[in-house]
Amino acid sequence: MGLRNVLLFTILSSSLAVAGCNNRIVNEANAVGEKNSEMAAKAEQEKEQKVESQREIYKEMEKPIDEVIEKIDKDKKKVVDPKVIEKATYTNPEEFSKKLGQVLYEFSTGELSVDDYYNFLTRNASDDFLSQYLPNESAGTLFLENVQSLLIDKLPELKKGYTISELTYDRFEKEAYFYRKVTTVKDDKPIYYISTIVKEGDSWKFQDDSPSPPFEQENDLED
Repeated sequence: MGLRNVLLFTILSSSLAVAGCNNRIVNEANAVGEKNSEMAAKAEQEKEQKVESQREIYKEMEKPIDEVIEKIDKDKKKVVDPKVIEKATYTNPEEFSKKLGQVLYEFSTGELSVDDYYNFLTRNASDDFLSQYLPNESAGTLFLENVQSLLIDKLPELKKGYTISELTYDRFEKEAYFYRKVTTVKDDKPIYYISTIVKEGDSWKFQDDSPSPPFEQENDLED
């Protein structure tokens, strides 16, 4: 075979090899492309599923609070006569809950001054409450001024009375809570709170007061 023929054969062989290699690369590239497309489609589908799931969560969150509250099982409690017996400190938890209910209501309406509320708390709040919120008179009165301002601004001239529930005790009878129902001019929309008291030594002390779901009233108070 002459040199020219050898060169032609070599070039032809190389061309066929390159063509074969190119075909394999193209096929592999196509396969990779198809796989990537499938992965992208799957990822997009999973993304849409997550978005839809989040959308459903947000729909639940957007439900009116009244609708959510209606689904909550309410505590069934008797309401009690709120008549107050005045004492400096209280060893009887029922008497203390009535006094505390009155104080909290009058503080929220502005009937009770910050100074009078501060004096009440220094005698009748728990050690934990005092150390956290009333470490000294200056800081304590400033804190109470801010709290009262928020309470009055939130519901100006709307509150018109309150009722309190019976006490519910823990198993050791060292802690108890009661509900307060604050009625307003719009008395179809009362406001509910739950107040916690604790026993320190022989006396009962105020621990916490927070907004709460409604309770179901089991009785009516006699006039």
